Amino acid sequence: MRSFASDPIVAAFDRLARRQGDQPLVLSCSAAITVAEIDALARALARPLAGARLPAGAPVGLRGGNGAGFLAGLLACRRAGHPVALFDASVTERERRVTARHLGLAAILHAPTGGRVTTGFRLARLSGRGGTSARHAGTRAFLPAATAVIKLTSGSSGRPRGVACSAEALLADDEAIRAGMGIGEGDRLVAAVPFAHSYGLSSLVVPALTRGLPLLVPEAGVPLAPWLLAQRLGGTVLPTVPAFAAGLVALSEGPAWPATLRLLITAGAPLWPETAARLRRRYGRRAHVFYGASEVGGIAYDPSGEAGERGTVGAPLPGVRLRLEPTAGAGRGTGRLVVRSASVALSYLPEPDAALRDGRFVTSDLARRRGDEVELLGRLDALINVRGRKIDPREVERHIARLRPVRDVVVHAVTAPGGGEPRVRAVVACAAEALDGEAVRRWCRGRLGDHKVPREVLIVPALPLTARGKIDREAVTRLPSRRVDG
Repeated sequence: MRSFASDPIVAAFDRLARRQGDQPLVLSCSAAITVAEIDALARALARPLAGARLPAGAPVGLRGGNGAGFLAGLLACRRAGHPVALFDASVTERERRVTARHLGLAAILHAPTGGRVTTGFRLARLSGRGGTSARHAGTRAFLPAATAVIKLTSGSSGRPRGVACSAEALLADDEAIRAGMGIGEGDRLVAAVPFAHSYGLSSLVVPALTRGLPLLVPEAGVPLAPWLLAQRLGGTVLPTVPAFAAGLVALSEGPAWPATLRLLITAGAPLWPETAARLRRRYGRRAHVFYGASEVGGIAYDPSGEAGERGTVGAPLPGVRLRLEPTAGAGRGTGRLVVRSASVALSYLPEPDAALRDGRFVTSDLARRRGDEVELLGRLDALINVRGRKIDPREVERHIARLRPVRDVVVHAVTAPGGGEPRVRAVVACAAEALDGEAVRRWCRGRLGDHKVPREVLIVPALPLTARGKIDREAVTRLPSRRVDG
C-alpha cells in the first residue's frame, strides 16, 4: 500500500495549505473555516488513528455530512495510508455494519457536521466483531494497491458493493469536469449534494481540496436552502438534482435567480424536458445536464443548457470515449454504453467484475447518439417483461412527464395479488386535483403501444427521495396501490 506522501490529492492540499492557508474553504451562514483550520483538524486526527493500531493499509469508513469535518477526516485517513470508504451521514447503523462487514473495513471514523468543527470525531474500530477480521483479509486480497477512495453502491443483488478509485482517476475526473464546465478560479460552489456521493466527491470535494474552490454549505433539511445561500454568499455554481429544479418551477412564485449564480447543474436522474423548458421560461436561464456514474465519474455534460429540453445528456466530457455495444433486442443505432477514460475506477469490491477493469466501464444504460450528444433510452436491468414483450420504463416515464401538471414520475412493474403477469404501474407526482389516473392513461393511449400503457396509476403529492436527493425507487415500489385498471 502506498504511503500518503504519494497521494496527489493530499499533496495538492498540502501545497494549498502552505500558500493559501488563511483562505476560507467551507462557509455557511454561521461560520467560515479556512484551509489552515481544516489542515489542523486533519493533523489532530493522526493520534487517534495511530492509537487504534489498525492494520497497515486497511480500508477505513468515513461517515459524515457536508462540512469541514468530512474533509478533515478524508485527509487524515489518507495521510495515515488508509483507503477511505465514503458513508453518507444518513446511512443507518445497521447499513453501516452490514457494509463494513461485507467490504472488510477495519474501522469507521464518524465526522461531525457543520459549524466551527473542533471536536466530535469518533473512531469505531471494527476488527474482531462478527468475523470482520476474516472478511477483512479476504477483501484486502482484492483491494488494488492504488486505492484511495471506495465509493459505495449496490450490486444487482442489492448487497453492498464498493468501487475502488485511485487518486489519479479522481484528479483526471476533476480535470475533465473543469475543462468541460469551465469551473475554476473565482467560482464558489454551493454544496447541495452529499460529499459522500460520487457526484459530490467529483463536483465539490476534489476541487475544494486540490484547487481551493470555496464550498458554501446550506442548512440541512431546508428545501430552498441552497438557492437562498447562493443569494446570500455569492454562489456561482450549484450542482443539484432534477427534483430540486422540478420543485423550484412548481412554486407559484419562485424566488429570484441568485445574481451571482452562473451555472445550475442537474445530475443523478433524468431532467424531464418539460421541467427544463419551464425553468427557462420562468428565469430566462437554463439547467445544464450532467451524466456520470460511480464507476467512472463524469461521462457527459451539456455546456449550452439546451440538452435538457432535447432529452439528451449532452456530449462526452474531454478525454471520455464512448462506444455503443450491440445488444440483443436493441433497435438500430442503439446499444449498451461503454465508457473509456482516465477516470475509470480500478475495480469493484469485494470481488472484481469484468464490467469494470482496464480503464473500461460497461454500463447498464441503453443509449444512442444524436449528433455529438448522448440520449439515454433506459437501463437494461430495469426492463419490464409483459406477455413476452420488453417495456422500457424510461420511455413511458418520458411520455407521462410531458403532461404539464406532472412534476415527476416513476414507472415500474407490480405483480397482482396471487401472482400472474407483471403489470405496468405509473406513480405520478402532481397536485391531487390536477390529474387522475384515467387522465394519465388517456394521455398514454395512442402515444404508446397498448402493452406499454400503465394498468395501474398512483397519484402522489411527491415522490420519496433518498438523502442524496435522488428518487428512492425502492421506496416507490412499496407505495400501496390505489389503482386505475385497464
